[in-house]
Amino acid sequence: MKLETMGIALKTDSGYITVINCYRPPDKAIDITQFVRIFVNDSTILTGDFNAKHTLWGSETEDDIGLAIEIAMDKHN
Repeated sequence: MKLETMGIALKTDSGYITVINCYRPPDKAIDITQFVRIFVNDSTILTGDFNAKHTLWGSETEDDIGLAIEIAMDKHN
């Protein structure tokens, strides 16, 4: 998998929030088992350009990458 990431842990009064920004080139696949490892804790915010299609975010179609992101979102709330 070719996924470029950069993250930061922000300390709050109630603990840490991890913010991770990602970029997935459009010609690279995502291995879902590797992708879910990005969620380091229950307070992870994942942003970025995944070059993914899914009806959840307004696309008229869905692709494998969009479905993999949906699975990761469901698994990690």
